[in-house]
Amino acid sequence: MFEASVGRSRKLGPCRVERMVSGNLSLILREAAQWEEFDVFASEFLARFGGALLSRADSAVDRVWTVRIRGEDFWLAFDDLYSHYELSARTDRGDIVVVALAAQFGRSR
Repeated sequence: MFEASVGRSRKLGPCRVERMVSGNLSLILREAAQWEEFDVFASEFLARFGGALLSRADSAVDRVWTVRIRGEDFWLAFDDLYSHYELSARTDRGDIVVVALAAQFGRSR
């Protein structure tokens, strides 16, 4: 686990890397997250890490944005079931970026 922040008061951590059912990696960015704060959090996260928003899908329970960071596409999401924000790799090359981001925060997988 490690801590990092986005913006002035929006903490990312404690963060951790998890393997998804797909086999790719997901970086859990914040626990006890809220649907209402996702757009501000996501925008600040993308600005901090040089990401770009490609598309967004917001429902009453989930928010899933397709984003590009370091040339790879990810899902940046709020999951109501777990109440957390996560950055999920869509490819093996995305896994490399997840591990690099985790290392940048001070801890690798």
